Amino acid sequence: LSGGLRDVVACGAEDRVRAETGGQVDAAARATVSLARLTAVRTAALGISGWVPLLLILIAAPWLVRSGVTTGAILGAVTYVSQALQPALQGFVQGLGSSGLWLLVTVGRMAEIAVKPDEPEATAPEDAEAGTGAATGRSPVRPGGARVEARGLTFGYAQSAEPVIRDLDLVLRPGEHLAVVGPSGAGKSTLAALLAGVLEPRAGQVRLDDAPVLAL
Repeated sequence: LSGGLRDVVACGAEDRVRAETGGQVDAAARATVSLARLTAVRTAALGISGWVPLLLILIAAPWLVRSGVTTGAILGAVTYVSQALQPALQGFVQGLGSSGLWLLVTVGRMAEIAVKPDEPEATAPEDAEAGTGAATGRSPVRPGGARVEARGLTFGYAQSAEPVIRDLDLVLRPGEHLAVVGPSGAGKSTLAALLAGVLEPRAGQVRLDDAPVLAL
């Protein structure tokens, strides 16, 4: 943590980090409030559906007795509501609130992955030439090194997840070396896979000597 704060201060990015972190904190706060409201609604629904029938039976007990209903029948109704109906309703509400939410999130993630990919963009003349060279065995990359260029590179492992890499611009000229360091999960392997064409970016493009990496 101290190393990260040091880097933020060294880059003069306090305002940017404060804004981004504040946005995430606000989003977490809104999610917590929404969860609290849902919990309140669930508790109220469980209380109304579980205790109101029992309360009505007790209030109506004198009238029921005068109408010829036996005390045993009233006691049986009270026992059924308190020992059978209430636990069943509680289990149903809890299951719907936990397993139902889990199922909803899982189905949403599956739907995102199953979305039909967008149609490929029209191939530019230089891209077509590069593709032809790859198909005929001629490499479009100059001997002795290649220029790697990434423009607006954005990638995330799910549509609903925060991008691992966002709007990255990078240029590596022949002979240059770049060391990417950071903790586990920072996106080092993801960046390497994008530059190598193993992963397809959500937005942007990686080019190797003016040839799209994904076309090689």
